[in-house]
Amino acid sequence: MSIAESGRRGLSSLSGLIVGLGAGVAVCAIAIFWIGKSGERPLPLATLTAIVAGSAIYLVICERGAAVKSAAYATAIASALSVATFGVLTLGADPHLIAWPRLFWLGFGLPLAAFLMAALAKASIPNGLPAYSSVFLNGLTIPLVLIGAAFLTGLAAVFVYAAAWLLKSLNVDILHRVFQQAWFMLPFLGAAAGLFIAMVRNLESVLGALRFAILMCCRIAMPFAAIFSLTLLGILLIDGPAPLLATPSPATLALGAAFIGMLLFNGVYQTGQDQPPPAWLRLSALTTILTLPILAALAGSALWIRVEEFGLTPARIAGLMATALAALYSAILIIAAVAELRGGKRWMPLLAPMNTMIAVVWSVALLAMAVPLNPWALSARDQERRLAEERIDATRFDYGYLRFSLGRYGEAAFDHLGELSGHPQANLIQAGIARARAAPNRFVYDHGPPSEPMVEKKPERPAPPGLADLPLFPDEAPPDIAEDQSES
Repeated sequence: MSIAESGRRGLSSLSGLIVGLGAGVAVCAIAIFWIGKSGERPLPLATLTAIVAGSAIYLVICERGAAVKSAAYATAIASALSVATFGVLTLGADPHLIAWPRLFWLGFGLPLAAFLMAALAKASIPNGLPAYSSVFLNGLTIPLVLIGAAFLTGLAAVFVYAAAWLLKSLNVDILHRVFQQAWFMLPFLGAAAGLFIAMVRNLESVLGALRFAILMCCRIAMPFAAIFSLTLLGILLIDGPAPLLATPSPATLALGAAFIGMLLFNGVYQTGQDQPPPAWLRLSALTTILTLPILAALAGSALWIRVEEFGLTPARIAGLMATALAALYSAILIIAAVAELRGGKRWMPLLAPMNTMIAVVWSVALLAMAVPLNPWALSARDQERRLAEERIDATRFDYGYLRFSLGRYGEAAFDHLGELSGHPQANLIQAGIARARAAPNRFVYDHGPPSEPMVEKKPERPAPPGLADLPLFPDEAPPDIAEDQSES
């Protein structure tokens, strides 16, 4: 390694340390002086999302000589993510709203959207338009960098706490107290994360080896995916779709299998610039491709059956979105496979630009799922429409779901349903709404108010005599006793 190259890498690590330290200080200030003082949640959490996501994305996409352009891309992505986070948290602030959309966004939508947009942005830095070869390479590398940096940051935190424990055992308590403070740990973890992101990015030989191992695993797994595909086709031909639809979560299983097949295929396809793979691998990949539309159709059928029977819910809306994306990509793969019949030096050349388009579509869909679609409102309107259009009997309708899972959107649906004077079951609807509104929580709505606990009654003891019961002249016997004594 030359001295100049070593100096550039050192500068890269230093910049990572500075950016990470700044992000840690900002997070600490927001946690202590904003969230800690006001108790407000949506706006500070959205700001935290912008700071953390923007810093991490900048460090993973920044290229030498393109710091300003990288910062602009990172800022734009962080702004979009923070707006979506603010929208989800604001829309879902009602305590009677089901938490699923918030958990979906924070646990899945936010990291996946950030990953896809970061890969597209990094591929766009050189020429302004993302070439798929660069998108694919970044899609493999960025998760490895972040996972490696997270692992090393965790080790650094363990080391700090171990040092604090050791110093406390040596009666050096002041450092132990310092290590327990948020104003020290948050900037420290931010600086460590930034430093390790920059360091792991420079380990190109290690990253290359990991990429090779992942792609090799995809090639090994592809024949097994083809066997699964042929088995599935055989089951469908013999028994039809009934056995698969009878499983506890047929849509989840079908979508999971479809997305795994798509990932494995892309691991075999890679950038699309190389020559076609061996015949056995190409045949396995094409066999898997033919099954993907069937899996998407099974998932759609299972979801549609549930929607027709029970209506829309936030989880089913996300499932329908994922099914639509799976069906779209399955159609693209089929078109690319048919075009392959013409032959050529490259394998399925139409697929590479389509993959870039699909990454953009996924990013837009995830952001739309967070705010504009508003799954709570969509679910409430669909449930209201099913009851208003007499698609479900009023005695079988789940008023508690509107009240305790869809919050203010369910209350708005109640207001509309209460005005259905011409509905043949208007009285039953009003009675169901009144019962749901009277219940303080879902448990009471489902099971009724709790009965009073049985208390074992103890036998009553006679009260001790009061002052009025005491004789005025204790020495004189009561009349009945005196009579007895005189008779004797």
